[in-house]
Amino acid sequence: MAKKSNLSAPSVGCYATERRPNIEAEMELTNSEKQVKLELWRYNPCVLGRDNCVDALSLALTLRHEDDARLEEAVEEMLAEIWKE
Repeated sequence: MAKKSNLSAPSVGCYATERRPNIEAEMELTNSEKQVKLELWRYNPCVLGRDNCVDALSLALTLRHEDDARLEEAVEEMLAEIWKE
């Protein structure tokens, strides 16, 4: 959301990738000092995304259960922008 709104980036980075049967075998820890959140999606998020960021609709769906008023407002503003285009 930080790239699509004025919200600050979280302290733990979040990345999405397509769920694959042997993803654990493919992963390599490159920096043991950095913590990240990895979301495994049913489809490749790069297909619909741009500039190394997921598309707005997919992002909104991943955040639909968050209980944060600022985040909810930012999602609504982001979706309003894409409907204008």
